[in-house]
Order: sequence, then structure tokens, then C-alpha cells
Amino acid sequence: MTTTHSPAAPGSEPGGTTWRYDDAYQVLAAEADAVRLEVDVTNTGPRRGTATVEVYLEAEPVDGLDRPERWLAGHTTVTAESGTRTAATVRLPRRTFEVWDASRRLWTTPPVRYRARIGRSVRELPLTVEVVPLGVPTARLGGAGTGRARR
Repeated sequence: MTTTHSPAAPGSEPGGTTWRYDDAYQVLAAEADAVRLEVDVTNTGPRRGTATVEVYLEAEPVDGLDRPERWLAGHTTVTAESGTRTAATVRLPRRTFEVWDASRRLWTTPPVRYRARIGRSVRELPLTVEVVPLGVPTARLGGAGTGRARR
């Protein structure tokens, strides 16, 4: 068997290249049923490749609510040439933020602060940005707003 390129380096994406996760922000003119995040990534490797962008949510604790510390909220892939920066759009459906309220017998979104942790896997999340879920006024969150990602 003859191959024309070298195998992927350990820790690289499936496309055989490496990526830098540069920036992320919430798009304020989001869809009616989802929060939309834009994530800028740069192909820092030697060849064209595909990156996986995963978004995990974390929420402030709520008394009486059993919720995981972090959960997968959305993901996508992007492809770019070597040295190219590109934007990935990740949709976080409304349901991603909701929990079952047994007393009211309906799905609700707790009015707490949510952080989106962003990277290539749950073990590598270099970006963090606060997000505001749909239908929760920022005043109920103590003035929280959207912002650029923090490394």
C-alpha cells in the first residue's frame, strides 16, 4: 500500500491537522428556537482539515435541581485550508437549557447564569463565554450579558 501523505499526529483532528480555538460569542439576533454561537477557529497545521467544535453548558446550581455539572449542548464541524481562520456556527436548542418542573408539569428554563465551554472535546475546552438562554430576561440574571470568549 502506497500513501502520499504522512499519518496524523497524535492529538490532531481526524483531518490530520491541528486547530486553535480563537474566539466565541453569542449572536443576539438568534433564531426563535435556539441560541446561536459563532466560534472562530484557525487551522494551524500543515494541511487542509476538518475541526470538531463542541459546546458544553454549565449552569449555576439551583436548590432541589439535580443537573450534571456540564452537558453537551451542541456541536458542528468546519473545514479549512492550512493557515485559514473560519467561523463555525453552533445552535443550542431551547431544550438544552430546560429542566422538568414536576410541580408545574412542564419544561422550564431556570433563570441562572450559563457558561458555554467550547473546544474539540470535553477534555479540551479552551474557550468560555456566558450565554443568555431564550426567554430569560438578563435583568433576572443580575445584569449578565453576552460577551466575547475568555481563554
